[in-house]
Amino acid sequence: MSLHEEKIKLVDHMTQLIQFDRSGKLIDSTDEILKIEKGVDLFEEISFLSSIREPLETLKTRDNLTFNCIQIDYFGTGRFFDFTFFVKQDKGDDSILFLVEEFTPQYQKVLELQQDRNVDAIAKENEEIEALKKIPEAENIFIKVDSLLLNFKPQDIQYIEAFGDYIKIHTADQFYVSYTKLRSMEDILPQKDFVRIHRSYIVRIDQIISLNQQKLQIKDTILPISLSYKEDLLSRIKKLN
Repeated sequence: MSLHEEKIKLVDHMTQLIQFDRSGKLIDSTDEILKIEKGVDLFEEISFLSSIREPLETLKTRDNLTFNCIQIDYFGTGRFFDFTFFVKQDKGDDSILFLVEEFTPQYQKVLELQQDRNVDAIAKENEEIEALKKIPEAENIFIKVDSLLLNFKPQDIQYIEAFGDYIKIHTADQFYVSYTKLRSMEDILPQKDFVRIHRSYIVRIDQIISLNQQKLQIKDTILPISLSYKEDLLSRIKKLN
């Protein structure tokens, strides 16, 4: 079924309809907002989709999911999206529809706040990160959260999750948001204890409960394993045996 045959009205080039199969391969797209090549794996191309892959795979006819995403960097560049719902098509068609709507005015205040960030403060923050990177496998790691440098013990960190130009540091009790790149965290974490499993995730190896070829479990959370990082992950686990 062509997307153009669907009874969903596109709103002035601010809405995109994507159709993909259960494995995540793109079948068809109006290609108005997100530029995605036909046939690519959406769970690899759109990193946040991988975190909800399991509920997507269990959708039944006309079930739907709703969530939001804001993509922005320090200086306000980026785009704002509402990923409004997923819909399984009629019986006999096991694909899923993905509706993407862009509501930039809705997040204009967020944009303004980001643009007001002091450039000198950002430069100082980067200097602090560089200084921390020079400390070889420090017992404690200081990470900037809001205006504070918080002291983290590496053993308390379960995994780190990337969202554009900021990260979420997950511990057993809560998570912390820091405006830095996942790559910067990867550089300062003890390499013997942490491993990159996806372009959006770093995990502490001794927190892994179980894993297969596509995902792993930390506590009650299921995280995706990207093909490009799987070999390194498996080799790191073998070293523990």
